[in-house]
Amino acid sequence: MRNAMIVAAATLGFSATAYAGDLAFVGETEYAIEAESFAVEAGVEYGVGNFTFSPLVKLDDANDDFDFTGAELEVGYAVSSSVNVYGRVEADDDFDYDEAVVGAAFKF
Repeated sequence: MRNAMIVAAATLGFSATAYAGDLAFVGETEYAIEAESFAVEAGVEYGVGNFTFSPLVKLDDANDDFDFTGAELEVGYAVSSSVNVYGRVEADDDFDYDEAVVGAAFKF
């Protein structure tokens, strides 16, 4: 839980330094029916021009207590009004590298 507090403080620090551009607090929560657990992702999304930067923390209650399970940083670029490309780096609960993802998102 101490790690979650450190990441939350760092995320809020990032948002406090954001003074130009669009800033939004983002998050999602979901319930896994078979695992009977909730998962939460929360952070900020900061937009500058066509770029977005999204640092997020991830928590779940798989052990009957909300535990910090990792963090991620996603950087996106709006190619057009309906296409975004993005890259994301994910870390585990010890902030060790876990995964890198690249992709494209479409809106119709």
